[in-house]
Amino acid sequence: MDFLRDERIQIVICTLGLLLLIGSIAFRFLEPFTWIQAFYFAVATMTTVGYGDLVPSSDWTRLLVAIYALISITMYVSLASFLGVYYLERREAIRKERD
Repeated sequence: MDFLRDERIQIVICTLGLLLLIGSIAFRFLEPFTWIQAFYFAVATMTTVGYGDLVPSSDWTRLLVAIYALISITMYVSLASFLGVYYLERREAIRKERD
């Protein structure tokens, strides 16, 4: 878990957590979802799973979901990218130590 010390990774993870919180609250009040359903819908949207068992019922919520998905998917891609860069930098540092 050494990668959690990387500031870029910390920022993205915190941003994803904040997006999850904001999405859960927004979907709870914009749709007739319970708190658990709102959280579930936010996670399903963020991770692009989209089971389809819960769907937005208004045009405004659909617009919010589209924007929410674009932002959260971008953050997940950023996280994967930063983890990859961290791994490559770490591997290069270990290789230099050996030489």
